[in-house]
Amino acid sequence: MSSLPPVNQDTVVETRDGTRLMGLFRPWKPELGQEVVEGAMEAIIQLGDVYKPKAPKEQSNKQYVGYTSQQKRWTHGGKVFGVYHFALWKQMGHSRMAPTLSSETIGNTEKFNHVDQFFRKIAPLIQTIGLLFRGVDIEAYASYLINYNDWLDETPLRILQTSNRACFAGLALLRNTQVGPHRDGEDIKDGWVAMCAWGEFEGGEMVLPELTCSYSFSKEISSS
Repeated sequence: MSSLPPVNQDTVVETRDGTRLMGLFRPWKPELGQEVVEGAMEAIIQLGDVYKPKAPKEQSNKQYVGYTSQQKRWTHGGKVFGVYHFALWKQMGHSRMAPTLSSETIGNTEKFNHVDQFFRKIAPLIQTIGLLFRGVDIEAYASYLINYNDWLDETPLRILQTSNRACFAGLALLRNTQVGPHRDGEDIKDGWVAMCAWGEFEGGEMVLPELTCSYSFSKEISSS
């Protein structure tokens, strides 16, 4: 449990000059988006049943909290544990090469079929994230969308497109894992990311040290 003051309502965070930094939302109320919630949860569970994620590499991913105890706890109980990376990216050390889909996306035909079904099932979620992003920062959303559409013509990204509002070229899905406060070294400055929390859990706040606050994800669905 974080000691920082919690944010428990829909909030848009801005700098003093009005630049928007993030939006914290609970857009999926039972009466408004139950199909989005149920469809995404079903997709996550089904993917884990047929295609197990990779366990994080503790040596190179220090942000994973209590990695060994987490792994023992979940795998001993027969639960799915690990991280999927479904993304268009350039491999480390190959910056001059054209971007390609991650090996976890197209490792083999069977795996890709499961990934393809997963993306099709979460299409309403991807649509909703695009709408929220546009509402928070319309200029940034337009820039991301232009880049995404350019990649559709130049890379294999099109096989993962399930919505005309899709604008992020990568997706990481964490199952039963916990991370501590960290900053990813390869993220672009002033870049945006969407994050959702799913399922039944306790705690699990998103801690924002630089903003001296934390965001309390609910047992329903939250996004940021």
